[in-house]
Amino acid sequence: MEWGIISFKNTIKKPWLIILLPISLAVSGLLCTDMFVPSLPYMAVDLNTTIHIVKSSITFYFLGLGISPLLFGPYSDRFGRRKMLLFSASVGLIGTIFAIFSGSMTSFLLARCVQGIGLGMAVALTRTIARDLYQGTKLAEVASVISLCVALGPAIAPVLGGYIQHSLGWRYIFIAISGYIAIVTALIFIWMPETAKTLDRKATKFKVAVANYKKVMSNSAFMGFVICSCMTVGSTLIYFTLSPFILQVTYHFTPVQYGWVAAAITFMTVLSRGINVALVRQFSAKQCIQFGLVFMSLSAIIMLVLGLMSVHSPFSLILPMMLFILGAGFILSNALSGALQPFHNMAGVAAASFSSLQMLGAFVVGSVASFIPNNIISLSVMLLCTSSIAWIASTQTDKKVLKAKQLSPSPS
Repeated sequence: MEWGIISFKNTIKKPWLIILLPISLAVSGLLCTDMFVPSLPYMAVDLNTTIHIVKSSITFYFLGLGISPLLFGPYSDRFGRRKMLLFSASVGLIGTIFAIFSGSMTSFLLARCVQGIGLGMAVALTRTIARDLYQGTKLAEVASVISLCVALGPAIAPVLGGYIQHSLGWRYIFIAISGYIAIVTALIFIWMPETAKTLDRKATKFKVAVANYKKVMSNSAFMGFVICSCMTVGSTLIYFTLSPFILQVTYHFTPVQYGWVAAAITFMTVLSRGINVALVRQFSAKQCIQFGLVFMSLSAIIMLVLGLMSVHSPFSLILPMMLFILGAGFILSNALSGALQPFHNMAGVAAASFSSLQMLGAFVVGSVASFIPNNIISLSVMLLCTSSIAWIASTQTDKKVLKAKQLSPSPS
């Protein structure tokens, strides 16, 4: 038995126990995203800066999340998942500790970027490890579980952060996160086996890495799933950018009331991904994606019709959006499993590419919300546009996947 690894032969028989470890680390990335949001006004005072600059700490974190998988993805194919998972956790922990002791906004922004670089790789590795352990329908089922855990983070993190801020202050939020990362890192070191079946010694060579990324990103099926995912995530960003102004300014919701609406929306995400775990046992990933697209398109049309009919009610926004988010949950899990399916020997590069492109693409789509009016009609038009693009991408992907299957040799 090698120190730090409990017999791979004994643990691999229960792969669902193995996947819990990277999922737990990936959750820490969500805690870093949302847990400190309630503290932003207090941080502005404590660090003697403006709210605008404090908000940029979220942007710096997403910058790290976006570039990290592309930089370090090939290393998981070269050195294995376990080593890179430990490296990812260590970098994330270092960034979190730096955030605790930040005395200026400059040092805090740097710490946030380091956090994103470390924990961004953890999210990609979770998907890679799932691909190592599962295939086909089972992979889609596990991807749904991963997405369900990811959905729970935004629901729980702000609540925990609010209580810690009220009782202790914003630095203790990062102390709590660092403690969580340290515990998960220790568990990975003790129990996590290597899941990669083969290692590519040439994966980290520059020309090889570029060639691998090119091979992945030039795959029509892969890019179709990525675009589908980008449109879905970008749609949620557009909603959460416009909805505070629509509900609190137009309909005079209090922050508490808006918080309950946000909780209801998040619950629909959790619900849809939970349902998807059962659906993938009965339906293909393609069919589950189509279910989601039907919900998204229908909700956008309903919202647009209500807006054009001048139905002045907050429920003309809330109810269609709950249906939209319900559909989004079906798409995200199945787009992931579909994108990774063709790349058994390059799972690390494929998962890294998916994570980075999803994050950066969704950011581009979501940023459009800064330039459109804060009203239901504008929101519904944007949601209809993103849903339509996702429909086109998924249709083209389905065609490419079918062609690939038809050309594949029969198993011996």
